[in-house]
Amino acid sequence: MPIRGAGGAALAQPSVLDVTPPGAPAALALVGGDEQVALAWTANTEPDIYSYKIWRGVLTGEHTLLTTITGSPPSPYTNTGLTNGTEYFYAVTAVDTSGNESAKSTEASATPSAPADTTPPGVPSGMGAVAGDTEIVLDWDTNAEADAASYKLYRGTSTGSYDISLVIAGAANSTYTNTGLTNGTEYFYAVTCTDDDGNESAKSTEVSATPATAPVAGWTHSLFGDGGAEYVTIADVGNDLDLQVGDTASWCFWMKPDGYVTGDYLFSSRSGHWSTAYPGWSISQTTSGRSVMTFDSGANSVAWYGLTDLEQSDPEWGWHHVCWTWDGTQPSNSDLCSAGHLRLYVDGVAEVPTNGWDNGDIGAIDYSGIAPRIFSRDANNSEQFDGWMKDVRMYSVVLSEEEVEAIYNSGDGEPGTAGLGSEPVPDSITRFDDLIGWWKMEEGSGDTVLDASGNQKTGIIYFCDWTTDTPDD
Repeated sequence: MPIRGAGGAALAQPSVLDVTPPGAPAALALVGGDEQVALAWTANTEPDIYSYKIWRGVLTGEHTLLTTITGSPPSPYTNTGLTNGTEYFYAVTAVDTSGNESAKSTEASATPSAPADTTPPGVPSGMGAVAGDTEIVLDWDTNAEADAASYKLYRGTSTGSYDISLVIAGAANSTYTNTGLTNGTEYFYAVTCTDDDGNESAKSTEVSATPATAPVAGWTHSLFGDGGAEYVTIADVGNDLDLQVGDTASWCFWMKPDGYVTGDYLFSSRSGHWSTAYPGWSISQTTSGRSVMTFDSGANSVAWYGLTDLEQSDPEWGWHHVCWTWDGTQPSNSDLCSAGHLRLYVDGVAEVPTNGWDNGDIGAIDYSGIAPRIFSRDANNSEQFDGWMKDVRMYSVVLSEEEVEAIYNSGDGEPGTAGLGSEPVPDSITRFDDLIGWWKMEEGSGDTVLDASGNQKTGIIYFCDWTTDTPDD
């Protein structure tokens, strides 16, 4: 019944005080970003909702008021200015028009972080492969990126196709020895770099190598070329076969002509070596079988001839040991050989070469890192040596007459063993520590000639044949 006042007029009903809080907001969801967290939740259904309060803390269950939002909840609300890597805990309450505040929503947390790195490291460079006995040593340049984490090595037995990959941990680990391989099988490799975020670079330039049986003590094999397209290229790691005026060097090898030669080249620092157009050094023979040492620069060329006919001196075209030594004196010096600056030894005996031609002083004889060759001087399949070669060496010092004679007498060249002259040879005489490269040619099969000096200057054989004809037969 309505309440009436004087005169019977109805009086206004007294208002009922609203003390019922809204329900707690539901479905609070957070997404962490770069120095920020985005919040979203389901809007309350009560018609008298006035605002929402967002609570935040850095410990679970401990919150302080962050902000109050009037009206409907945003989609989403973004809390900025945060510290990446710190976990933040959030809750939300709803407030109605009567000021009633709900309980807190279920707590949620998020950790802001920098955007994910999607940029891969640079492609590793300087990839190289050196074959050994049932193994291949691989190395490459270390990546410079600060977030470089590891390398992945890919291997296969055909170019461009890889069936094995191996992760090499540590950005500084840029070498790996792949063991347990099959001698005579060519293996192809490429490497990638992976950063801390898992981004992987493109593959490096592919390299390949063929492991081969290591040389054994004693002489059992040699290489033969018939003067056609046969040669051996040398992987000159470090360009140590590159010489300049002022350097010192000695070259030694066994050779056996297969009949008459016509200016054949036996050992050359330049794959395009001839005339002044191609700087470098070379050892060849004249058409009369005399050994020739030639130095070329970009402007001039100088050659010195030995005296011995390496063909006619033996009616059966037998083996000869040839050794040239040079003390770095300007090759065009008129008394280069008479004063002993350039020496030639044939079968352990010294002789004084004569000048073949002299176009003037030699400047730079840098061969620019193009692969040196044995059996050849250029890539045009011309003037390759027709015959057998064995035990090719290059030293960084001038060998003495005693040392050359000792190498000639040592046969297989192993210290402490008797060779052709049945004379044990001490290490100190044969100067093993001064070898630039030493290609024994004892493998007997495959297309690789190992460098017995330990300097990894592996030789790759093109079309030469393995034989059992050796100087100590």
